[in-house]
Amino acid sequence: MAARDHTKLKELMLYIAERCQFRHNFGATMLNKILFFSDFISYARYGEPITGEDYFKLDWGPAPKYLLEAREELEREGAIITQVKKTWRGDQTRIVPKDREADLSVFDARQISLVDSIVDELKDESAKSVSGLSHKFYGWQITPDRETIPYETVFLREPKPKTTPKNVRDRIDRLVQQHGPR
Repeated sequence: MAARDHTKLKELMLYIAERCQFRHNFGATMLNKILFFSDFISYARYGEPITGEDYFKLDWGPAPKYLLEAREELEREGAIITQVKKTWRGDQTRIVPKDREADLSVFDARQISLVDSIVDELKDESAKSVSGLSHKFYGWQITPDRETIPYETVFLREPKPKTTPKNVRDRIDRLVQQHGPR
């Protein structure tokens, strides 16, 4: 079986790390979510993801299935180093660009523009808040743990509940009035 080509994933990871390296909130969770939102929003808008990588459901939200493999390749190539930074919330794992810039020739301008807008939109968010944002994605909600989230789920919406707490309370009140307390 041929080795998987993670070129786009690796170059996008490096590009995002270049854009975010001086942000206090940039760690593994933020990287995962920027990658996820970039790919899934691209799929929704343009019919194709940027990297084409599979994402799977983890407790803290979606992550590229082969992110660790891609990170290790970048480290072996000398493109990044991985740092573990102590924060008041615990350890933050981050990738830091080292010896080269991202090769943006594997992307088109529209893709980089989309990634830039997502990076800018999330710049003040915490890892916890972007994780929570990804948990609102219905595709993540309906996918079993550690399974691949299909790109097509970006078009699904959570069904509206037929009952609300007020409806349930009103119905209980009517039943109590009809049948009385026992």
